[in-house]
Amino acid sequence: MTYGVAFMLLMPVVPLYLVDDLKLSYSTIGLARGALMQVAMIPAMPIFGRIFDRSTPHRMGAWIFALLVFYPLLLLAAGKTDGTLRTALVYAAFGWFGVVMSGLSVIWSLSSIRFAAGEDVGIYQSVHVAATGVRGLVAPLLGYAVMTIFSKEAAMITSAVLWVAAGGMMVWMRRIDRRSGEATSLRAEVRR
Repeated sequence: MTYGVAFMLLMPVVPLYLVDDLKLSYSTIGLARGALMQVAMIPAMPIFGRIFDRSTPHRMGAWIFALLVFYPLLLLAAGKTDGTLRTALVYAAFGWFGVVMSGLSVIWSLSSIRFAAGEDVGIYQSVHVAATGVRGLVAPLLGYAVMTIFSKEAAMITSAVLWVAAGGMMVWMRRIDRRSGEATSLRAEVRR
C-alpha cells in the first residue's frame, strides 16, 4: 500500500510541475512520459523477470522501492536547472522511472503467485487489485492536498519518503519471512 500511495500521490502533481514549474512543451512532455518511458521499460522487463526468479518479492521490492526514489529527485533537480540540462534531467527521470517500473510490474504481476503458496492465486490477486482501487480513491487526493497546502516539491519529497519507507518495510517483512523459513526464491520453490 505504501509504495502505491507514493506512486499515486504524484499523479496530479507531476503534470502540473512539468507544465507550470518547468515550462516544458507538450511535445517534450509527451516524448518523456510516453515514448521514452515505454522504450526504457521494454528491455528492462525480462531482466527484472530473471532477477525475480532468483530472488524473493521482499528483496526485489525493497530494491525497486528504493530505486523509485530517484524519479522525484531527478524531477526536483530539473527544477533547479535551465535549458538543455533541464530537459535532459526530465528525460533521465522518465527513462529511470520506466526501467524501475518494469521491475515493479514484474513484482505486481507475480508476487501474488509466490504469496499464495499453492492456494488460490486469484484470491490474492483480487485483494491486491481491490487495494489498488482503495489507493486510487485516496492517494491522488492526498497528493493534491500536499501540493495545494505546501507545494509540488513537498509532494514529490513526500513521495520519495514513502518509497524509502516502503523499501524499509519490505526489508522488515523479509526478516520475518527468513525467521519463518518463507524467504525462498521461486526457483528454490520449484527445486523442492
